[in-house]
Amino acid sequence: MSENGHDGSGGKHSLPSDEKWTKRKLQNAATKATAFSGPARLDDDMKYDDLRNLETIFNDSSGETGLDMEQFRVAMKKTMGYHINDTELDMIFMKVDTNCDGTVDWDEYLSYMLLEYQEKENMVMFNSDLPFPQPMRSKSSNHLESICRIELLQSYTIRNNGKVELEDSSSRYITLSKEGVLNLWNLEWNLQKSTLLDGMRHNPRAVWFTDLVCMPNCNTIAVASTDYEISFYSMTTNMFQKKFQIKDMDCCALALSYHFDYSNVRRSILLWGDSSGSVYVLRFYDNPSLALFSSTSPSCLDNKISLSSLVKGHIHNLRVGRFLNVHPDWISELHYYVNAKRQEFLVTCCRSQRNSMVFAEITEKLTGNALKKVEMHRKSYFSVHNGVSCVAYDPEWNVIVSGSSDFNVRVWNPYVTNSSTMILKGHVMPVQKVYIRMSDHNIISVSKDKNIRIWDSQDYACKQSIHGHRVNLGRLDVTALLYNERRMELILGTNAIGVFTASSSSSNTIKKRGDPTSHTKPITKVLYNALFKQLVTGSEDSMVSIWDLKTGTKTMQFCTDFGVEITAMAFDPTKRRLITGSRNGSISLWNFNNGARLRTLRASDTLEVSSVLHAKNRIISSGWNKNVTVHHDSYTDESFRRMRMKHKDDVLSMDYHRQENILGTSSYDGEIYIWSLDVECVLLKFNMHVSILPIQEIKHGIGSNAKLTLPGRVSSSTQNAAQNNFVHLPVHLPWVVAAKQERREDKTELRNSEDSKDYGSLRKYPSDKAVNKIIFLQTRRSTNNVAVLFAATTCYVVAWSVHQRGGILGYFNAVKHSGEMILEMETDEENKILVTGDSRGYIRVWKIDNYCNGQDVVERRKRMKVGGFTNLFEGVDSKQAEAYREQHSYVPADFLPKLQTSFRGHCKAIMSIAFITDANLIASGAADCCVRLWTLSGRYIGTFGQKNNWHLEFPIKDSKLPVAMPNDVRRIASPTTLYTVKGGYHVQWKQVRHAVGFVGKTAGIFNKLKSKNEPPPEEDEIKRRFSSLSEDLVKAAKPGKRLSRQERRDSITFWMEDRPFSITNTFKKIDEVGCMYDRIEKEGITSKVLGRINYKPKQRHKQSDINANIKWIDKSAIVYSTLPCSELDEPIQVTIPDYFQKKIGMSKEVGALSRVANKLIERRRVIHTFTGKTPSTGTLSKPPKHSALDLEDQHENEDTASNSRASSGSSQKTKRVNFSEDF
Repeated sequence: MSENGHDGSGGKHSLPSDEKWTKRKLQNAATKATAFSGPARLDDDMKYDDLRNLETIFNDSSGETGLDMEQFRVAMKKTMGYHINDTELDMIFMKVDTNCDGTVDWDEYLSYMLLEYQEKENMVMFNSDLPFPQPMRSKSSNHLESICRIELLQSYTIRNNGKVELEDSSSRYITLSKEGVLNLWNLEWNLQKSTLLDGMRHNPRAVWFTDLVCMPNCNTIAVASTDYEISFYSMTTNMFQKKFQIKDMDCCALALSYHFDYSNVRRSILLWGDSSGSVYVLRFYDNPSLALFSSTSPSCLDNKISLSSLVKGHIHNLRVGRFLNVHPDWISELHYYVNAKRQEFLVTCCRSQRNSMVFAEITEKLTGNALKKVEMHRKSYFSVHNGVSCVAYDPEWNVIVSGSSDFNVRVWNPYVTNSSTMILKGHVMPVQKVYIRMSDHNIISVSKDKNIRIWDSQDYACKQSIHGHRVNLGRLDVTALLYNERRMELILGTNAIGVFTASSSSSNTIKKRGDPTSHTKPITKVLYNALFKQLVTGSEDSMVSIWDLKTGTKTMQFCTDFGVEITAMAFDPTKRRLITGSRNGSISLWNFNNGARLRTLRASDTLEVSSVLHAKNRIISSGWNKNVTVHHDSYTDESFRRMRMKHKDDVLSMDYHRQENILGTSSYDGEIYIWSLDVECVLLKFNMHVSILPIQEIKHGIGSNAKLTLPGRVSSSTQNAAQNNFVHLPVHLPWVVAAKQERREDKTELRNSEDSKDYGSLRKYPSDKAVNKIIFLQTRRSTNNVAVLFAATTCYVVAWSVHQRGGILGYFNAVKHSGEMILEMETDEENKILVTGDSRGYIRVWKIDNYCNGQDVVERRKRMKVGGFTNLFEGVDSKQAEAYREQHSYVPADFLPKLQTSFRGHCKAIMSIAFITDANLIASGAADCCVRLWTLSGRYIGTFGQKNNWHLEFPIKDSKLPVAMPNDVRRIASPTTLYTVKGGYHVQWKQVRHAVGFVGKTAGIFNKLKSKNEPPPEEDEIKRRFSSLSEDLVKAAKPGKRLSRQERRDSITFWMEDRPFSITNTFKKIDEVGCMYDRIEKEGITSKVLGRINYKPKQRHKQSDINANIKWIDKSAIVYSTLPCSELDEPIQVTIPDYFQKKIGMSKEVGALSRVANKLIERRRVIHTFTGKTPSTGTLSKPPKHSALDLEDQHENEDTASNSRASSGSSQKTKRVNFSEDF
């Protein structure tokens, strides 16, 4: 069975017997399909009653054979009305009649409709924004058993104004597994700390932990275990310390829930459900750290308290509500919610059939002793046959969602208990977890096989289904689920952790802009179906898309083989079936209008299929297996055969000439084989690197013993095969010159290499020899003067005559830059136009109706003289050369055909081109995942898949097309591309050209008027001069196309935003003209925006005075040698005043100078006194305590005594004064 529900045998299909199911299926599928596919069609208007009437007509009229086209028209008009167009009915008939037997029965028609709507529904789902588009990120952990809970310990800050701000920097994820391993993670899922809880260290019994909740307002976590305890651990500084414990519980707590109010963090609530089906509610009226953990009650010994003491109310600011036997079995899940009206709700579930789910409202009631009592009101009990394993509640929309072991997800009204509102089917294993995302109210469900489904909360359609093989979390079931609303992350836990990141668009955020694309991966093939006026594209993402040519909308999309790239596509001769080839070697036939796989051919191997085609009731394929394989187009014959010969390298392209009944194949080594389909053997072989003639036995004129000289590098097998044939390769051909240069480079590399074995690593078949594409010109008949085959090899398009006396008739370079390659070629039905696409994204349109088409070749042969080819036959026997001259007096033409259009259509390599002959359009597909539509003149129409569709009216006129261009091409386009794609129209260019001309010529008028140094002219003279100058201005300012309008010489025309504006020369009174002249002469021509037009920029920087040559050292300038410097002044010589000279008597004694220095210092500062005697310790002694005046008198007396001793001629030697470092 194929993935679309077909057995591949081409047999009939029947409608299911359940009429309700059929009616609902058709109506739902049609509604969803038409919501996406655009305009309504005839199939979309058909209702279920119309189908029943049509079935009756089929059964009464067709019998066993079915209805032919005429009978089908009558039946459809009886059912849908006689206003229906026959063309539309014929299209439907041909879409249904894929086996082309000329009849359609009821089973065929109904199967076609069902499959079409199913594929359209899949297309809508595929093209919509997926909630989780990215693959899962897995995180390994040290958990051995299943993770029982994943919680977020959210950090928050309360500002002075009372506003609460959530902080993610210090928030942490916490995971707890059954064996007691507790891990702390940051929000990037990097492990911060791991520990084993105390219960597992000290308890000899096997203890399992059942649940965990975070209490952010007291930075604590609560953990429940099978030891009938609830323990509270402090999370301060990432340390796990047990601070309190509730013990002596009657039953084991299985499910916990905690909530606190951010506006009043002192008020919180803790709930749990146990194994007896009972529910306990702990209401805190103060922070739990104060109300419970720091309680001084006698019941709290060693930070432990029994459950009975809590129930009796021994703890102040805490009330306990106990509700026994809410469920008959243990509680699976328990959740607490608060809505916008501050109403509190509790929802619990168990796996029992009776009271499977309970929904209640939590309230408080004052008792007789003025104490508050927690109660449950408005309880709703729901019973489900297989019980409820998981539950969630949406307080905003007031709906409950439950999951059960019967594979179904149910949606409930909380106060309608007898039946569910909706049952969501799709899981094939028991549902284990459900969650309602509050941002968009979508439902997330997870089943036992790890299948994740996201359901739309409005129409309850499945928006995304993530298969279990994409959730690689080991063998254990998913036992923990958490969705972080702030970071939009879905976290799943087994004993490992998986994280899915939601898309921004699914969470009501703005989607980033980007260029539209047609597929998610590079395009591999683009085909045009002239029968249905549709464009069919295939890509590497295994998707086939069908596009409406008139509007650009996608009408159908289906997947061939998931994960296997499509490498080749073709239509059968009826244009009703599509043939696809894949990378794994498989070949299939499809009804592409509804995505039904009609047949899968028996694969010959697992190598890539590069080309497929249909010829004479045979499906022919070729590819990397180097063979040409033939399958019969029969549903009963599964055999295949390979043609007798094979290529020496991978086959890249293949084409079929219908009139000549020949097949052409090209390979990576540059060889082209021409096959006869009648005998399935090779007729001719071509290789432009070996010979410009066919490589074959030539019986006329040339013997088999000719000595050959092959200037191009060829393989040994090719050269041996050519030894028995005369080959001719002129040495002036560009690829021959390139081959010689390449051979020289290889010899140089070999000569420089020490090991001669390196020669084997040289390129035997360089990539520039590959023939990427060949096409036959179907309207041409094969002669030696007509080029029937065009081949794209690297940068050349080579025109070959496939006649036995043919060869290369012409070649031309079809790329602009070196290194580019021609990857794709296509021609119109009349073979007048050739379209090429290269590896750089350029599209070129050539006119080839007279290129190498017989007459031009004959005339070229006549013009060539035999003597002009002597140098082409060096090394060949003269008789053989003479015989060749008589038969082949021709050298390939190297001139270009007429290039009509050249523009860049894509930023990446063009992979496929389709020529739409009936509309003269070009569809190009490239590696940038885009399929774009162009006119022959290069005007851009649009990209298939863009948001805004186009509406074409045939025939298309370029003048009516809007000026548009792809954004990615606009950023890198050359001026030629801009000019071509815009149709030679550019608003800014016209504005600049006309504005500059107008302003410049207008300024010239007044300059001429001001240059006249003569008295003010009379009025008639002003009019005459202004008219003369205005005529010159009109002649100079008008565009070239408008010079012929001589009657408009009295006006000036300029263009703004591509709109013409005319200024007429009307003359005002003499006083106004004079005032205007005076103002212009005084102020000049001014602008409100730019100011004076003759404005000259001011020089704001002084010109440098550096005129010397700058010296450089290692890219560094020697600045000091070039900067201008001023001359330094002479230093000022300090002279000793006369007063000091008199005091010291010009003595040179050091002692006298020291006393003078001490005196000067002491007059300004009271410091140490310096004497002429040198202290024994090398330092100055401590000065005596005197006033400043006493010191001055003392120094004057000492100076007087010293002078007297000096004048008396005392020979006492002066002593040197030692100044301390402090001075």
